[in-house]
Amino acid sequence: MLIYVSDSLKPYVNLSVEEIEEINENSSIRIELLISSGKDEGNFEGQLTAKYENETEELFAYYALFLSFIKDFVPAYGEENVTVVNTKTCAELNGTICNASEICSGESVYAKNEKCCLASCQFAEKSSAGKYIGWGLVAVVILFLLWFFMKHKRVRPKVDLLKIGEGKK
Repeated sequence: MLIYVSDSLKPYVNLSVEEIEEINENSSIRIELLISSGKDEGNFEGQLTAKYENETEELFAYYALFLSFIKDFVPAYGEENVTVVNTKTCAELNGTICNASEICSGESVYAKNEKCCLASCQFAEKSSAGKYIGWGLVAVVILFLLWFFMKHKRVRPKVDLLKIGEGKK
């Protein structure tokens, strides 16, 4: 019996057993899947196939595999913080996928295709603190320049050409 994964999953899945010489009826063999994401983020579908053949027949068994790799995802261990990635799409969960400029107003889950908002998407309000800081800096610079020119303003005497012509200063 041969066991293999579809081509779309080969870069991500390694099998502990690829060939089984003999297996008895009502028995089982443990097959471990080593899954590694690499640098790619996304959703990948494929199947695990077991193929049995002898002189008279050829039999197949299939198991569907859905892999969802999420950037910077760190699984939480413990019963309270378990993150579940659904095999359903966001539409099947009756949710919406928020745009980059929106945030979810309630609960969000990882669906088959992306992070899914089960509430409503709302535009993220931009903070106006940066705007106030910028205008404050402009005001400080203007006040400094006014102070500087007022303090260093030279009072020049009026020039009287008649006095200069007579030789008087």
